[in-house]
Amino acid sequence: QGGEARRLTSDDAIETTQSWSPDGSAIAFYSRGAASDQVELRVVELASGKHISIVGNGLEKGPDVPAWSADGRRIAFPGIGASGKSEIWVAERDGSNLREVSANASKRTKGQPSLAPDGSQVAYVADMRGAIAIFVTDLATGESRNLTAGVEASHENPRWAPDGGQLLFSSSRDDEGGTRMDIFVMNADGSEVRNLTRHPHEDFNAQWSGDGRRVVFNSLRTGTSQIFAFDLVSGATLRMSENTSHDLEFAPRPGSH
Repeated sequence: QGGEARRLTSDDAIETTQSWSPDGSAIAFYSRGAASDQVELRVVELASGKHISIVGNGLEKGPDVPAWSADGRRIAFPGIGASGKSEIWVAERDGSNLREVSANASKRTKGQPSLAPDGSQVAYVADMRGAIAIFVTDLATGESRNLTAGVEASHENPRWAPDGGQLLFSSSRDDEGGTRMDIFVMNADGSEVRNLTRHPHEDFNAQWSGDGRRVVFNSLRTGTSQIFAFDLVSGATLRMSENTSHDLEFAPRPGSH
């Protein structure tokens, strides 16, 4: 509601890419000391001011936004792994049980993690040399599955539906030139892929509304990046912003329609 800002950190570190816990009680972000090359993942508890630092193997973390499970107990984020490539890491909110979970998916770079609402699986993209695929790793068994196997196209930003039954993503799979993105949804096992936008201009950065009834996304269909919403029940597309500038980053309110 505005008012006086409250400073959450007091050191000289460079702090970026903040991410609210689902219940609003904590913020995760990346922190790099002014005289250090090492990036930490930090969690600050808003009520107590307590800071938790996740250093891990001392290697680079980020740049994608840290992803929380719906209960706020687990965080997934990208970071350099033993391979020297970007891998997906998972830790509990208190920094315990930190582990690399994506090494068996491919030998190339991974990123853009999204935790299933119950925290049991993590979805992410992996460079497959010629395609960017969507993988899901079961955190209990370590099994990784390529949900887009056989599709030579780019896939971006997989995001779990609030009920965990589907994944939302952007992809060039329906573009003959293999470059223009549309917004897609598929079942959590990779079946029943559906193109929601199918538009001659670029659609990207899709996110679920809090109740899972709408998909909100960016589109270049009007000449600049504007925000649109697709209603999964009616099939209608609604323009949410209207100006001549670029509207890019947005955050649907949790639980909102």
